[in-house]
Formats: sequence, C-alpha cells, structure tokens
Amino acid sequence: MYSMRPYECDNCAAILAAEQLQPIKHYSERVDEGGDEPDGECPQCGSLAYEIVQGSERWKRFVADAIAKPPGARTEQERAAILAELDSMREGIR
Repeated sequence: MYSMRPYECDNCAAILAAEQLQPIKHYSERVDEGGDEPDGECPQCGSLAYEIVQGSERWKRFVADAIAKPPGARTEQERAAILAELDSMREGIR
C-alpha cells in the first residue's frame, strides 16, 4: 500500500496532501452526524476536504483524471494512486 493519501475539497475539487489541510472551523455546524467524516478544510476555499479512499467513486474519478494526464504532469499522489490501482487490479486477476 502506498502512503501518500490524497484528499479532495468537496467544493473546488482541489487535490491536497494531509499537511495542506487546515483545521475545521465550526465543525458541529458543518458536519452531519452519521455523515462522511471530513479530514480538514481546504486552504484554497475553506470548504471541507475528504480523504480519497481507494475503491470509492471519488477514488475512481481521481485515478481516471491522473491517468489522463501526461506522465510528467502527474503529482506524487497521482502516481501513487495509479500504482495502487494497478496493484489492486493485479490482485483481482490472481
């Protein structure tokens, strides 16, 4: 498993690293009980950001977008996600 976990802003769709996330202000006013647990605030727009969990719809979009980019334009997070997805596919074939 690859350690570079990507996060996505729910508003502006920015892809972020954990160290870029800001603390969530007014948490109880912004997060519904029983809903998805946000991981921080987007530093660009202040909206909630969520981890892109492997296998989720968010993950599928992230990997598809990463694959569509030229190899030299991919971030470390995108490269790690592509490798993780390839590993997952290999495991499914075995």
